[in-house]
Amino acid sequence: MTCCDAQVRAQYRAAEVSAYVIGTLLTVIILLVWPALMLVAGVWNCSAFAIWIMVAIVLSVVSALFLGVLTPFAEIIQVCPLW
Repeated sequence: MTCCDAQVRAQYRAAEVSAYVIGTLLTVIILLVWPALMLVAGVWNCSAFAIWIMVAIVLSVVSALFLGVLTPFAEIIQVCPLW
């Protein structure tokens, strides 16, 4: 690792740690909590299943918007701080 690499890693240490923590948390939620909620709920009728699917779709759309809009916006703010 060169001197420049060490400086970059030190600069972005907080972002790296938060990415690991949030990524781990979301993975646990998706792999453990989401299926556990489905096991507790039992057999659903069509309307309850439709609500569950709508929740999944809303979460997917919000995630896509977050990644597609907020990430480039944050980069623009960092590159052009005079705005």
